Order: sequence, then structure tokens, then C-alpha cells
Amino acid sequence: MENDCLSRCKVGGSPRQPQLDKRLKAAYDMIPACALCADIGADHGRLSAVCLLAGKVQHMLVADISAKALEKSRKLMAAWRLCDRTSFAVADGLEAIQILPEGKVDAICILGMGGETMAGILQRGKNQLGGASLVLGPQTELSLVRETLNEIGYRIRRELAVEANRRFYVLMAATPALPGETPHTRREILAGTKMLMECGPEGQAYLQRRQQLLEKTMAAMGDKPNDPVRLCRIQEELGCLTEVLPQREGI
Repeated sequence: MENDCLSRCKVGGSPRQPQLDKRLKAAYDMIPACALCADIGADHGRLSAVCLLAGKVQHMLVADISAKALEKSRKLMAAWRLCDRTSFAVADGLEAIQILPEGKVDAICILGMGGETMAGILQRGKNQLGGASLVLGPQTELSLVRETLNEIGYRIRRELAVEANRRFYVLMAATPALPGETPHTRREILAGTKMLMECGPEGQAYLQRRQQLLEKTMAAMGDKPNDPVRLCRIQEELGCLTEVLPQREGI
């Protein structure tokens, strides 16, 4: 639980590492070992703290657009005496990277926000990326994020679904496209990459739940929808899922 994170920092006089739920643990596993990582929209800062405590990252840039939210990260880092290995920034998206002396990081983690917001951060800050590895966890509009990665010259290297607190989350790890590497296909943009399709029972459960949600949404829109463009997109995504899901029956 977020509210008791600090109270659990010590048990029996010995330090105890902040706890990550299944979603954050999956994101942690995607972050490459590196010298400098940026956590954009860090909020409570637990992921950054664990990266430093485990020695996976040498220095963290912890940033949030909200000074109040960032204060939670400051308190956690202070409790663990990690402030000397942490830079803090109240900033909008990837503008935070500009506070660093070299203006460059090895990896960037963006979690816990809507896909439209995340896509905007990536588009506006594409010149700040500098080839950094990306770990993304959009909560909505996943197809928009995949499409944006295509547009800014990145490709998804790993994509998986995890269930935490009775909710599904999709996480993506992306790096710059290799010379001559083809973009993600329309089906991959709408329904997810092959990696998501093959990520086990949780991936199948997520895709089935997504299919059911789209079917209900389309039924609610009726024969004369107010947003025909949205209806067309839903129909296209359903078509992609219909192609994919039968292949997984019996697995």
C-alpha cells in the first residue's frame, strides 16, 4: 500500500526494501542495468528507490509535474539515504532531462498515465530521448502509444500483460529501430505485438477481456453512432483480435 510504504522501511531495526506490486515488479524487470535512468511521473518513487537499492541503476532522475506528488519521492529517498544518488525535477514530461549536466539518460520509465498523455510526452520530447531505452505502462489508448513509438523511430522489444489488484496492465519495453527495421504493422498497433499474444495466460485473459469490452462498447453505440470514426477503429481492432484469439484456444 502506498500510504504505509515509509512505515515499512525498517523492520526489527533492519532496513527493508520498499515493496513493488506485480505491475511495478514487471516494469523493474524491463529496466536495463544502467548508469542513469529517468522516472517520469514518479509519484511515490518506490520504483526508483528499488532500482537504486538493488544496484540496477547508479543514479535516478525522479520527476513529476506535481510538486506535491514529487515530495512523496523526496521523503522516501531521504528515508533510505538515496538523495545523493537522485536528482529531482518538477517538470512537464521529458523536459525534466534538461536539468542534468549532460542532458541525457540511458533509460526512461513512464508509468501510470493515460496513453494520450504518454503519447504527447513522447512526441513533444522526442529530441530529449537520445536513444534511451523506454519502459512504458499506458493505462489507456495503447494503440496510440504503439503508433507514436513507430513515428518517433522506436520499436517494441517486449510487451506483456500483468494482472494486479484485479486489473490488467500492459507494459512495453522499446528501443530505437535498427537500420532498415520495418515499422510495427497495423495489427500490432491495434491488438498488440506477437510478444503480447504469447505472454502466457495473463496475455490471453487480457486480450479476451479487451475483446469483450470492445464488443459491449460497439453494441452500446448502436446503428447510428455519434462517433463513426471511433466505431470504425473499434471494428478494426476487433477484427485483429478475432484473427489472433482463435490461435490461442486450447493453450
